[in-house]
Amino acid sequence: MKKKAWIFIACILIFLLCFTFLFKEGIIWDYLGINVSLPFTKTIDIPSTLSGSDQNNNGIPDQLDIVYTARKEVEQRTPYKSVYYDGGYPPDTEGVCTDVVWRGLLGAAINLKYLMDKDIAENTELYPRVGGSPDPNIDFRRVPNQSVFFESMQNH
Repeated sequence: MKKKAWIFIACILIFLLCFTFLFKEGIIWDYLGINVSLPFTKTIDIPSTLSGSDQNNNGIPDQLDIVYTARKEVEQRTPYKSVYYDGGYPPDTEGVCTDVVWRGLLGAAINLKYLMDKDIAENTELYPRVGGSPDPNIDFRRVPNQSVFFESMQNH
């Protein structure tokens, strides 16, 4: 199958996943101004066994800090805006899907931008989306780069 066909199929699958999420969360109904009470809700069960890691020393385990912060980001429905920002960080009032990831990690005082910038500088060849020329203003906000980074961290 040709590359364009695979890209088209991937786009359709992403659209369907997003539509399913928006439907389940009631976002579509809110947008249309329809008050619908859906019989299903999405819940997250957090395991009772947590690590003792608490990087920001707030008395809450890092896993919970990350989940709570990411959930807050999703619940506020930050408007989607894909823009290049000097310094890398968009304002709190806008963002893209990858911003949920780094913002969630910041809830536990984990600076994903710093960690990725360092890893990209040391392992540029592992990041095909960087194209050999790292750009700290955008690299940490790209899905393929986050994927490479998290896969490499899993192997450490």
